[in-house]
Amino acid sequence: MDRRTVNERRRIEARRRIRRRKQIFNSVLFFAVTLVAILFCIYLAVSVYYQNHFFKGTTLNGVDISKMTVSEAESYFEDEIRYYVLKIVERGNVTELITADDIDLEVVFVNNQTIADVKEKQNPYLWPFESDETYEITIERSYDSDKLLEEIANLVCNNYTEEEMEPTNATVSYDGEKFVIEEGNPGMYLDSDLLSKFIIQYVDSGYEILNLNDAGIYLINSDKQSNDLTELENELNGYLTSVINYTLDDTVIILDKDTFAQWIAIDEDYSVTFDRELIHDWIDDTFSSYETYGKIRTFTTHSGSNVRISGGDYGWWIDDTSEIDMIIENIKSGDVVTRDLNYYQKAASHGTLDIGDTYVEISISEQKLYVFKDGSLQFSCDCITGKSGYSTLKGVYRLRVKLRNFTFSRTYFTKTVSYWMVYYGNTVDTNVGIMDAAWYSDSDFGGTTYVNNGSYGSIYVSSSSAASIYSLIPVDTAIVIY
Repeated sequence: MDRRTVNERRRIEARRRIRRRKQIFNSVLFFAVTLVAILFCIYLAVSVYYQNHFFKGTTLNGVDISKMTVSEAESYFEDEIRYYVLKIVERGNVTELITADDIDLEVVFVNNQTIADVKEKQNPYLWPFESDETYEITIERSYDSDKLLEEIANLVCNNYTEEEMEPTNATVSYDGEKFVIEEGNPGMYLDSDLLSKFIIQYVDSGYEILNLNDAGIYLINSDKQSNDLTELENELNGYLTSVINYTLDDTVIILDKDTFAQWIAIDEDYSVTFDRELIHDWIDDTFSSYETYGKIRTFTTHSGSNVRISGGDYGWWIDDTSEIDMIIENIKSGDVVTRDLNYYQKAASHGTLDIGDTYVEISISEQKLYVFKDGSLQFSCDCITGKSGYSTLKGVYRLRVKLRNFTFSRTYFTKTVSYWMVYYGNTVDTNVGIMDAAWYSDSDFGGTTYVNNGSYGSIYVSSSSAASIYSLIPVDTAIVIY
């Protein structure tokens, strides 16, 4: 190939490269122009948008009004007023409301400032260069003051009776399981002037909830009114650990908190008292069947016959005062105890017949005396009971005292006896008992001697019989006379 041909080819290739470069440049230029045009259109569109809308990040009086129109922003502030409600939270779970309509509440722009004025400060064409902007204008709340004062005057909290406003103290009460602090009622007394001042301030500021207790409008602070009763609560709950087990022969009667908690009372000065009358009633109700003093008994005689016997001073006789005192002491100490009752007088048994199985039986009609020990007849003898006008008293008695070689100094009786077993009487001159009557012969005992030549009410037996009886019966043995 000659040189001329080679050069021609080189020129053709160079022209091709130049055309390709022009094509690339034209493409880039077209793209750039198109992009700029698009961005400019977007800019213009957004600028048009921001002619009627606030920039993003715009705050007015603390409210975000981004992208709102002027009318939308105005509606927002007007609606906030139009639908305004002040909720007043009171004691006793009472809530009252004052609404915008109640007081003709409306919005007022002060000094001819408007939201449109704020919008004019924003150049819509400079939106790409705008950062978050904050504006403040004076917006006041206008309302009918007379209507607001009327609403305040008609509030429930301003119209309680004296009785409803009266406070009550906190206390401690029993809930069925334990003692708990029961909060008192601080009452409804309040400062009416302070209440009006707070409500006006809240309406002016647009606050929506006024808690009268938190605001200190009540005259008696509920926190201070509730006394610290924790120590008393703990003390009373310590009482509840007490259990008293009464053992009455084979019977056990339990006194625990389910019963005695109702007897505990707390006075206004928080001192603890026990209702003694309620305790007394419980003792009577619970133990009446066990208290046999002065009751009629059915007694089975030595012959197996049954007789009803009244009179005498034998039997279980509960000392209510001492028992009440001990119950209170046990409860206060939180004691868990097993014990018997307190008695003025005891008997031998809590069984069917309280005299037990060791006793003396005296039959006036038979003029016989029988001594039973541990259920078995140990001794019997003839006796002489009271003569006409001095009849021996029937009933069941308790052997009070045993004396040896006793001399009587009564005007009508001055003898000395070897054995004197007293079961009745309050003085030396009126005591009645069993004695040896040595001035009688053995044949005088029994029969009908007692009718005309009997005792002054006591039981006469022979000296040997008196010695046996004296040795067999201890003090407190039952003396059954029928």
